[in-house]
Amino acid sequence: MTNFCNRSIDEKQIDFFMLEKVFWELFWRRGLIKHEEIYVLDKRVRLLQPEKGFRTAIDSVMLAAACPARGGTRVLDMGCGVGAAAFCLLDRMPGAFVCGIEIQSQYIELAQKTSI
Repeated sequence: MTNFCNRSIDEKQIDFFMLEKVFWELFWRRGLIKHEEIYVLDKRVRLLQPEKGFRTAIDSVMLAAACPARGGTRVLDMGCGVGAAAFCLLDRMPGAFVCGIEIQSQYIELAQKTSI
């Protein structure tokens, strides 16, 4: 058993997690998993997200609206996905600094492409 974030996980679960990660990396890098472009906040924020799987919804927009950030504030978005809440927050507070953390590299790649 391995202790990971105060949870016990057996080696089979770790192997499955690594296999799933390798699968996503392989298919994502080859362009076999497609993404789509969506807009929120009256088309002020453009987001890229996978065609299938997690979908950005209104909760990201509401989270950004509820965040008490001001210009110059540093915000940590843990589990940021494709960065929807972060980009919505930056639309509202351009002077803020947002750091997004995500375990799924394909979502990070989409967030990076969105930020360009």
